[in-house]
Amino acid sequence: DLYEGGVRVPGLLEWPGRIKKATRTSIPVCSSDYVPTVMEILGLKDKTHMDGISLVSLIDGKMERRAKPILFQSRNQVAMIDNEWKLYRRGGKGKFELYNLKEDVGEKNDLSAKHGQQVSEMRKAIQQWQQSLNR
Repeated sequence: DLYEGGVRVPGLLEWPGRIKKATRTSIPVCSSDYVPTVMEILGLKDKTHMDGISLVSLIDGKMERRAKPILFQSRNQVAMIDNEWKLYRRGGKGKFELYNLKEDVGEKNDLSAKHGQQVSEMRKAIQQWQQSLNR
């Protein structure tokens, strides 16, 4: 399931030489971020297109917002998390639902009717991402 009950899971990062104290973040991250993070730590340049981002600036306490959204596609569902916003759709032609995860982590209040511009921008980004998958 691509609602938060299926994709929101706790994560843990331990790096005694770099992370000095316990910290917590509300910035969404995902497993696609692991490779870009390790590549930056090793000083390697990305010569391919990766879905994830490096988390080095998050580890160093310098990231305030995620620069690139997280996208999911599974069975007949698609979802995009762009910081506090999440766009979700079940079914290839179904209605898109929009949630503000900062205020509604349980995804109870669909805001798509109130934030049409946000839905439109995120839909376009999902379509571009899906086209890149097909390529």
